[in-house]
Amino acid sequence: MSTLPVDNPGIASVPVSSVGDVARLINSGREQAKYARMIVFLALGGVFLDAYDLTTLSYGIDDVVREFQLSPLLTGLVTSSIMVGTIVGNIIGGWLTDKYGRYSVFMADMFFFVISAIAAGLAPNVWVLIGARFLMGIGVGIDLPVAMSYLAEFSRFAGKGNKAARLAAAIPNFLPCKEAFMTLITSNRRPEEAVYRHVIPAGEPWLFEVKKGQILRLLDLEGNQAIDTLFYNADNPRERYDAQRTLRRQGNAYLTAGSVLYSNLGHPLMTIVADTCGRHDTLGGACAQESNTVRYALDKRYMHSCRDNFLCACLHDGRLHKRDIGANINFFMNVPVTPEGGLTFEDGISAAGKYVELRAECNAMVLISNCPQLNNPCNGWNPTPAEVLVWN
Repeated sequence: MSTLPVDNPGIASVPVSSVGDVARLINSGREQAKYARMIVFLALGGVFLDAYDLTTLSYGIDDVVREFQLSPLLTGLVTSSIMVGTIVGNIIGGWLTDKYGRYSVFMADMFFFVISAIAAGLAPNVWVLIGARFLMGIGVGIDLPVAMSYLAEFSRFAGKGNKAARLAAAIPNFLPCKEAFMTLITSNRRPEEAVYRHVIPAGEPWLFEVKKGQILRLLDLEGNQAIDTLFYNADNPRERYDAQRTLRRQGNAYLTAGSVLYSNLGHPLMTIVADTCGRHDTLGGACAQESNTVRYALDKRYMHSCRDNFLCACLHDGRLHKRDIGANINFFMNVPVTPEGGLTFEDGISAAGKYVELRAECNAMVLISNCPQLNNPCNGWNPTPAEVLVWN
């Protein structure tokens, strides 16, 4: 057995006979307690900045595209530059830490974040913006391993399941997951160049056609407005959107950029080519007299519903009938799946000006109900207008 001296001369040396004695000494050390919380706080703050840097552009890319008149190629460079920088930062971060020490690299990294963020915010052109975001990515790549090592060292030895340790373990998995779910694709199409535009009043239906190759945009004008939609082959209306086939082929319960909407005959009807919302429901269905009665109350039976909208539009057009109304898509609607396999209707994730664009893979009929629902938060308890635009 040996003894280990302590900093306070008024306290006797502590006997050390096992690893457990060392752990207890570190846990009870006054200097450790004095600085550990501050170091853990700074490390977690750095990781928070990493998450913010990686995801924040998703919410402002529309304004960036308009400000710099970006092409799709330049839009991709702006959004991906920070990820490329992160890879470079990971490669050089270990070498820098070995050469200059964790503290110097960590402090320089925080300063790096501030300078690159200011440069990105004041960028006079797109190339300065891309460069600033690339440098920001280098900072992210350097910061993560340094922050995690600080958390591992200064989290208490006792109770390794404490909150800081659990959070530190979860964050590296959270970042790529959040980035994957919030990857948004914008469009540079100008509304004034559209060949067709129509504003659908709150709670009303609309039925129209798009030609093969045309681009359809569904625009949420005021935010949190569900747009219940069905698609049909205009040359053969019996061929219609098939929710089961679509979900099975893409392996996902939600739709976003890249999703292909298949028909009951296995043919592609539409492809989502741009999306600034990020996720659209395929499971919640359309509100109806029956569902309003079961879910809410008997006196809700005669409230305006999406199924009534669909039927009214079909009646006026004459080509579609009651039998043609199937499972629909709820664009901009938030319907999470619970761990038990159930569905809940939650407040929307859309906002004013969000849109989704689809390319017609055939001559298509588009049947829309601008949802009138007032009994759940799918429309923010306040149905609002939506707009449809079409480009050649």
